[in-house]
Amino acid sequence: MNSEKTETLERPALAGLRVHVPSGAAAMEVVKPATRVATLEAKRIALQWNEKQNGQLLLAEVAQQLSARYRNSRIVNWPNRYPYKAGFQRLMQEQPADAVVLSLGD
Repeated sequence: MNSEKTETLERPALAGLRVHVPSGAAAMEVVKPATRVATLEAKRIALQWNEKQNGQLLLAEVAQQLSARYRNSRIVNWPNRYPYKAGFQRLMQEQPADAVVLSLGD
């Protein structure tokens, strides 16, 4: 719903100038957070890099740390080939994971 307001300035020097006030109603989608796992033991953990600078370095370190701490867990790298929201849903179907680490490094 777009309820754009306009105001006309009353000063003579600014006569005829209209200011658009972009304060309409905002539609917000309430999203239920994903269920959290109690432990990463024996879980499949997906890592995804969004191709921001140095994010791959962060995920390489995260993979090493997780592999050392949770030896019976499986670390997989998700490709970054799908758009954000639809991409996660598609990847979860193609390569299901119990937990996902997404790098947003810059």
